[in-house]
Amino acid sequence: MFSRPRTMLRPTLWVSEPDSAADAAPATYRMTCDACGAKSHTRVEFGTAQDWQLHHAAQLHHLAYTQTITRPWRARMKDPPPQPSGHRWAQRP
Repeated sequence: MFSRPRTMLRPTLWVSEPDSAADAAPATYRMTCDACGAKSHTRVEFGTAQDWQLHHAAQLHHLAYTQTITRPWRARMKDPPPQPSGHRWAQRP
């Protein structure tokens, strides 16, 4: 029989937020035609997807579109719990 190590976890508040780090991936935009399912290329500039939409509408008279925005997000602990003073990895003054 195997025994599992037991871990005591403290309640922690987590926060979800857009990733604004300098190395985060940029937000991207894409348009999809609701009439035929055609899609624009995924681009960083919204204007490129919008230009595709207007060109598609002018050629095929398709009027309804869905915009897809992909934005990177991060999860983090709001306030990491303090290490107990007797913890063997705690730094001592």
